[in-house]
Amino acid sequence: MRQRDCPFVSCGIRSPPATKVKTESETIIAKVPCRPQCRCWHQDTTGKGWTVDSAMIDQLTVCLPNEPGRLAKMSRALGADNTQIHALMVADTTDFGIIRIVCDRSEDALELLHGLGYDATLAQVVGIEVSDVPGGLGVLLDHLASADLNVEYAYTCPMGGRTVDIVKVTGEPLAIKLRESGLTMVPAEGLCTP
Repeated sequence: MRQRDCPFVSCGIRSPPATKVKTESETIIAKVPCRPQCRCWHQDTTGKGWTVDSAMIDQLTVCLPNEPGRLAKMSRALGADNTQIHALMVADTTDFGIIRIVCDRSEDALELLHGLGYDATLAQVVGIEVSDVPGGLGVLLDHLASADLNVEYAYTCPMGGRTVDIVKVTGEPLAIKLRESGLTMVPAEGLCTP
C-alpha cells in the first residue's frame, strides 16, 4: 500500500502504510498514527482493527413543542434515569424543536422517552475528530466530499481538549466510503474518554 501524507493534522510527517487486519466479517484497513503524539489516524489498541459499525453512534432525535420548560423537563427525566448527555444540538422551527442527543445509554433513554410520551427515534451518526484550528472543519468536510459522502447535519462536541464533530452522513456503500475517507472516527465509548 502506498504511503499517504497525514490528511487531517498538519504535522508535516508522512504516515506509514496502512495494514490489513482480518476480522470475522471482513478485511479492513487499520491505520496507525504517523508519530506517537499525532492523532491523524485512528490507532487500534485492540489488535482487531475497527469496523464502521463500531464507529457508528446511536443518536436520539426528539421532537418537542416549542414551549418554555419542555427541554428542561426532558433533560431532568434523562438525568433522573442516570443518562449522561455527551452532545446536544437544538434546532427550532415555528411549532417545535428538534433535539439531537448523544448519550451513554441511548436505547434505554429511547425507551424512557417513549414511556413518557415523547416523539423520539434513534439515528446512526459518526463522531469524527477534527483539528481545533481555523479551517479544521473545512478539512473534515473536504474529506467527506472527496469520499462522495453527503452531510445532512453536524454539530460539535468538545471532549477533554479534543474536538469531535457529530455528523450524519449519507452515501452508499457507507462503510467503504467512511473507511476510505481517511478521517479519525471516534466510537461511542470514545466520546466519554478525554
